[in-house]
Order: sequence, then structure tokens, then C-alpha cells
Amino acid sequence: WMARRAREQRILEEKIAEQAQELARINQDLEFSNTQLKQFSAVAAHDLQSPLRQIAAFARLLLERPAVRVDRVAADYITTMDASLRRMQKMVASLLHYARLSARTYDFADVDMMQVIDEARQNLSGLIEESGAQIKIEPLPRAFGDSVLLAQVWQNLIANALQHCAEAPPQLVICARPVPGFIEYALSDNGVGIDREKGDALFEMFRRGETAAPGGSGIGLSLCLRIIEIHCGKIWFDAGYSPGTRICFTVPLPIASNRPVHAAH
Repeated sequence: WMARRAREQRILEEKIAEQAQELARINQDLEFSNTQLKQFSAVAAHDLQSPLRQIAAFARLLLERPAVRVDRVAADYITTMDASLRRMQKMVASLLHYARLSARTYDFADVDMMQVIDEARQNLSGLIEESGAQIKIEPLPRAFGDSVLLAQVWQNLIANALQHCAEAPPQLVICARPVPGFIEYALSDNGVGIDREKGDALFEMFRRGETAAPGGSGIGLSLCLRIIEIHCGKIWFDAGYSPGTRICFTVPLPIASNRPVHAAH
């Protein structure tokens, strides 16, 4: 009996060792595939920029020719082509920025989220002033993360809310509350809202809503998703919020902080 148990134990250990080796091989292959995919995305996006710049330059040269200026139809065609090229350039630049996220070194530290949002608002000052938006920011607790990346999240979320606003001046509210191990931040607006059926596809790359501004790249919310994933958090569309839209995301609590965390009222 003891000999049989020892033999079964040895067979079991050999199977576990084989499975561990197979799992290690799969992880290695997956890591290699991810690295290759990141390199391909970065190289493809970078190499696409040069021909797009060249095409845009020739389109502008054509618009300056006297024959094209006289031919209004030809001028309209070239103007439309130039606008499409500019949008394509913006999409490629956004894709390159997205691909480089995983390759950069992150500077995680105790983050003053109020200061991060102020930076995002300064970058969007022209759009905020043009839309006449009112942004109410409730007291926000500090978090742990990369302040540069988190500023990009807020900038994209605020810009997205302003671009999908209703006819009335946009009214945005930013608040937060503590959850176990994280701080949950939320941005709500009085815009046109989003169908619940389309909420799952909201963070897909190049997914643009019907009311999206024509100058957008369609990658802003995908970028937010990737940044929040880097912070080991979650981001989602609050399907129960109405009217308007509410986007929530979580970021870890400060690690070495003795300050108490209070929920915003």
C-alpha cells in the first residue's frame, strides 16, 4: 500500500511539474506576442504618419493652384480630402500614444486629484470657455497613481462630456467616494445620454457616438480604459444614471498616507 501511494504521489508530482512547465511556456509565448503586438502597433502608427503628411501637403498645394480655385467642385473635393487626412493623422497619433503607454515608465506616487483636474481644465480652457460649461468639483480625496496619466483620463472624460452636450450649457459634476482599497471617482453631465445597449461598447477603440464632435479621434475612452487598467482599477458607464451620462472609475488609495479619507457629499 505504501509503495502504491508513493508511486501515485510521484506520478502526481510529475504531472504537476509538466503542467507548470506548460504554463510557463504559455506565459512566455503570451508575453512575446504582446511585445510583438506593441512593437507592431508603434511602428505601424509611426510609419503611417510620413505618407499622410506628404498627402496633406500636396492637397494644400493643389488648393493654391489658380485652376483649382476657379473650379469650385474640385476645391470642395480637395478640402474634404484634406479634412479627412487631418482626422486620419489625429487617429494615427492617438494610436501611437496608446501603443506607447505600456512601454513607458510610470511614476506612481501620492496624487492630489484636485491639482490633476486643474491641469486637465487648463488644457481644455478654450473648449470650456467656448461651450460655457459649468464644472462643479466636490472635495476629492487623494489617490495613488501616475499624475500625468490621470490628467489624461480627466482631460478625455471632460472633453468627451463637452462634445456630447445638449443645447443647454454643459453642467458637469465631479465627485468621489471611498471603496475598499480604492477611491471611486465619477463625472456626470447633463448631455444627451447613452443607450444602455451601447454602454458595453463605449470604451472600444474608434467607437464614436452619433453626437461626437467631428474633430475627435475616437480613441479617448479607450485610452482612459488602458490607463485605469494600468492603475489596477476599473472604469464603467453608469447605466442607471439619468438624464445625461455618468462615468465612474477607481484608483488605488494612497499607500503611505496617514490622512483620513472622506467621501464627498
